[in-house]
Amino acid sequence: MKCESCGAPVEDGKCTYCGRDYSTPPPKPQQSNTLDKYVKPVSPKDGSARTSKKYQYTPSSTRPKSKKKSGCGTIIIILFILGMIGAIFGDSDDSDSKDTSSVWAAGITPIEDFKYYLDGGKVYLQDYTGHEHKVKVGNSYEIDGKEYAVADTIEDLFCLNRVDSIILPEGIVTMPKNTFNSCGAEYLYLPKSLKTTDENNGFYTYLHDVKKIYYGGSEEEWAELTNNAERVDIDAIEIIYNADPEDLK
Repeated sequence: MKCESCGAPVEDGKCTYCGRDYSTPPPKPQQSNTLDKYVKPVSPKDGSARTSKKYQYTPSSTRPKSKKKSGCGTIIIILFILGMIGAIFGDSDDSDSKDTSSVWAAGITPIEDFKYYLDGGKVYLQDYTGHEHKVKVGNSYEIDGKEYAVADTIEDLFCLNRVDSIILPEGIVTMPKNTFNSCGAEYLYLPKSLKTTDENNGFYTYLHDVKKIYYGGSEEEWAELTNNAERVDIDAIEIIYNADPEDLK
């Protein structure tokens, strides 16, 4: 049996939805003497039509489910903020243990970063093959348990090799003039031991956009090394004379 008012099932004499009582049978309709007479309906005093509220039963299986607000957006925002905080502060220990402020290499560049050959108890450096952009050439290297002094001549060591800074050791006398060709070095230390030769004459013409050149000799010795080249011909912002490589930290 279904409720006549809302259509919900009737159990134990009552509607399960609107509560209408069906336990007692409805009274029999009495015959009216005014069946043939028109009776005008009585309107409310305020003149407005009165509407009755009709209940409509909807089975639970077909009732629309309320939408739950998703918290995914909030979670994503929180994770993003945490990730940014971790990126800023997470590597603080590493930044304290590594000094990245200096433009110079922290130590001697290992021999494994060079192409070389041995001859007469000396090591001849031919080409830089390492990946570090800060290079400091040593005065000597231990190879297979034996110490070898770096030869007083180097080949076009940094030609076409991308580096940021170079320190050459005292004792280097000659080098090809294209040693620094297209290497991009911005900071350079040249030892006082360098001499003017036909081989290295005009080496400075291969220097481009250099910020600072540190030279171990005097300004007069620099003029001799460069054959009195005009300052405008040397593409460096500043040249520092009588420099000590031990001060380059």
